[in-house]
Amino acid sequence: MADILDGQRIAIVGGGLIGLFSAYYLAERGASVVIVERKQPGSGAARGNGGLIVWTECTPLAGPGVLGHTLRTLFSRTSPFFVKPSSLLENAGFLYGFARQCSEQAFRENLARLDFLNRRTETLYRDLKEKGVGTRIAPIGILRAFASKEAALADRALLADLAGRGLGPPPGPLMEDGELRAFEPALAGAARAGFVQQGEAFTNPSVTVDELIAAVRAKGVEILEDAAVTDIVEDGRVVRVIAGAREVKADKCLLAAGAWSRDLARRIGLDLPLVPGKGYSFTVRPAVVPQRAIALGDAHAGATPLGEGRLRFAGTMEFDGTYDRFNPRRIAAIKAAAAPYFQGIDWEASEDEWVGPRPMTPDGAPFIGKVPGRERTFIAAGHNMLGLSLGPATGTVVAEMMAGTAEPALLQALSPRR
Repeated sequence: MADILDGQRIAIVGGGLIGLFSAYYLAERGASVVIVERKQPGSGAARGNGGLIVWTECTPLAGPGVLGHTLRTLFSRTSPFFVKPSSLLENAGFLYGFARQCSEQAFRENLARLDFLNRRTETLYRDLKEKGVGTRIAPIGILRAFASKEAALADRALLADLAGRGLGPPPGPLMEDGELRAFEPALAGAARAGFVQQGEAFTNPSVTVDELIAAVRAKGVEILEDAAVTDIVEDGRVVRVIAGAREVKADKCLLAAGAWSRDLARRIGLDLPLVPGKGYSFTVRPAVVPQRAIALGDAHAGATPLGEGRLRFAGTMEFDGTYDRFNPRRIAAIKAAAAPYFQGIDWEASEDEWVGPRPMTPDGAPFIGKVPGRERTFIAAGHNMLGLSLGPATGTVVAEMMAGTAEPALLQALSPRR
């Protein structure tokens, strides 16, 4: 039997990770897909991120104990979670919603939301690798390092609890001081305790993005570059995607523009609590490159080997009301936080300093579903810091949703109306 999407023309607004993965799986089911991208495919947060694929420990940012620490450091320019005072009013709705999600009960509910997607991740990435997408992904686990044994044990206990409820394998054994630094010689004295979370993976995100772009092009997906969409109009049985002087007509449309989805969603009648939370990264060339990605729990930053002697540091969360304004103080803050944990790095010789907006939601889960009041316009946006992890699962859900076969409980959990 032919797939219900065979022959349908589907326009995707946004060529980041979610747009590209959605295009891949829609085209795989026979749809004729066109991506309309404001710049170039794979721009935005797709390439500059930390390259982590956390298919066993996909947790929301809001959780028990987070609120108190966040409030104490909210306006500190060196804080990993920074809100510019002048943008407080603009972000007030998001921050209020975030605060409400910091309870134990809300954390558990939001974990369940994410698990609808996360349970698919490992299988999908294995299949993609066989088809030439994600060939550099290393599924050897991520080392989680801390400044104290107590912090490491608390984090390990959380992961063990998740594993006990079927959310990933149990964490590896605790390592301390000399044992930890013998296991990972790139670490320095501030790394006092840590463990490997097996089942997680890392990659050079630019390589994965390039492979994904090549794969969607090979499937016949058309990509319109430098086409900033200003409106999405449903006109009977046709959706018109308007980008300046250009117009794309389709049977259905998916809004998947990452942090930029908020403004366009408002234009078509959907007000979402989605804000740009800017992340920063840079690359160094250390004397000793770590064997695997390292998450610094206390410093709220991470380091990922990219190959060819390069190590990317990524972290921070900046809410200043802009999408991509670069603040060099944020790079300096990551360096100051990470420096005590590593040896053999010339921090002044950093390269590829980058900023990009993450599409943040209060409960940590994306919005996936039909736009209320519309018949042919759908949305998949708000993946927070998990676009690389949840991209393939989101793409399969989008294809199922447009074909009318998606799991009702999943769509209810991730609904834009929630």
